[in-house]
Amino acid sequence: MNDKRLTAMLAAALFAVFAQQAAAAKGPKYTYGEIGYTHISGDSADANGVDVGISFGATDLIFLKFGYSRLFVDFPGTTGDVDANRFQIGGGAHYGITDTLDVLGTLSYVDIEYANGVPAYGDDGYLIELGLRDMLSKSLEVNATLSSLELDGNNSLGIGVGGVVDVTKHLQATGSYDHFQDEDDNIFFVGLRVEF
Repeated sequence: MNDKRLTAMLAAALFAVFAQQAAAAKGPKYTYGEIGYTHISGDSADANGVDVGISFGATDLIFLKFGYSRLFVDFPGTTGDVDANRFQIGGGAHYGITDTLDVLGTLSYVDIEYANGVPAYGDDGYLIELGLRDMLSKSLEVNATLSSLELDGNNSLGIGVGGVVDVTKHLQATGSYDHFQDEDDNIFFVGLRVEF
């Protein structure tokens, strides 16, 4: 009788472990790299460029984020594009509400440097994001964020939506739209993501 109980307990424990791993596999991934095209239209400037990002799932709950954008900005009243380099570094935490739905929050430092056509200067500040990531299916994710961006004392609230769809097992197509109310900025991104 003791052997049967021990066997049943071991079987139940193994089932729980595999079920937990399967549930974790259904949720969004936090270790990936991506590259894509960004277009920004706003009241003060328009911009186009390339965007590179890395996310690293450091633990089951914590992830780190790194980003770089090379933008060509068209400011009203200037001739030619102004080069802008945008760097972002930060981290966040996520929590699974269900097997497929995560709530998350991030805090990032943002630094933007301008050159070529204007005196060299920059903006720096921080970005706070609260969001949801939901796996509608094994190959389709949708997400939404609320943001607060502060650059040199100017604060702008934003809202964003996006999606990720599998192209192959490890390659995804991704896209997003963000709107920031202070400068009436609309930010469009399309790119490719590789999960690790």
